[in-house]
Amino acid sequence: MANFESSENSTMENACENRPETSEKMLEKLRCSVKNNYEEHAVPENVIKQFIVHNLQVEDFVKKFSNLERFGEEEKEIAILSAILHDVTKGYGDFLDHGNTGGVLAEKILLGNGVDKKLAEDVKYAIQRHMGEEGYVAEEAKKFLEMISNMKFPKPKRIKCFIFAIF
Repeated sequence: MANFESSENSTMENACENRPETSEKMLEKLRCSVKNNYEEHAVPENVIKQFIVHNLQVEDFVKKFSNLERFGEEEKEIAILSAILHDVTKGYGDFLDHGNTGGVLAEKILLGNGVDKKLAEDVKYAIQRHMGEEGYVAEEAKKFLEMISNMKFPKPKRIKCFIFAIF
């Protein structure tokens, strides 16, 4: 398995690292699950590399932001897991629906790795909304495509839960 730690990531302490869900070993396993999912769906290698860089940037940002904003341990755990898994289904299928499909798959991945059901549901919820405060459903996605040249992405109101929506 490849090691996806950035230099900042490797020096950054994870306040939740003593918990089984967020041990560094588990986080690395989740990063590899994302990469493996891209490969299983024939996402081109050059695109996978770009997605991995993006995912690591989001994860690093989330860790820094959650520390600066003094997130509680539970919020930090949700944010970090969501950052790692937020684009798990990006690169194939409907781009505007990747939040919804990614949330469902992320929940399955987490439960398959022994993560608590409530934590997995919270991560699913956050991922399903990472394209905007309420996420996108099919009708909204079509409207968005029609308006994309004039639309700015909405700023989430609950910034602590949706900090990666800006990516």
